[in-house]
Amino acid sequence: MAFVYHRNMSNLNIMFVFLIAAPLYLAGGFALLAPRRTKTSILMFAGATVMVMIVLLLGAPPAFAELESSKRLLQLADARGYSQAVIYGMQRSDRTPEFYAAGRVVYGTDGEPIMYEGPAPVIEESRMRKETVLVFVPVADADLLTGMTSVKTDVIGNNGRYAIVAVSAQ
Repeated sequence: MAFVYHRNMSNLNIMFVFLIAAPLYLAGGFALLAPRRTKTSILMFAGATVMVMIVLLLGAPPAFAELESSKRLLQLADARGYSQAVIYGMQRSDRTPEFYAAGRVVYGTDGEPIMYEGPAPVIEESRMRKETVLVFVPVADADLLTGMTSVKTDVIGNNGRYAIVAVSAQ
């Protein structure tokens, strides 16, 4: 079951999945091969459960946090020279850029980060500012920006849910 999960959720390392599954498989295998040794089987399942919990607590949060945070994406953008670029969102509800890129997220008059509904306002914003802007966009919608010929786009990276795209007017 763990390996099926790994195949469908590729954000976990295969070795990490093995470290989760192996103790449980060993305990289950022992219980099947030695059905009369119930006390030992119970102890093995208890030990396997504790081992799995420790492995999960040490390794799973970073893998899942990457899907929920924009930290790594902003670090990639900064490494490519976009550390001063302003940030917008396109159909995005994540608030983590406000934490990791304080002062660069553009807010509307209502005090909320500006989120655009499509590529046209993003392109217009880049033209109006006469500079590159960064846009968080759902991965499935990144091609809406990259397919536009009126701007230069640079897909910096994605975390599986959102991509960060640099948009420059030509």
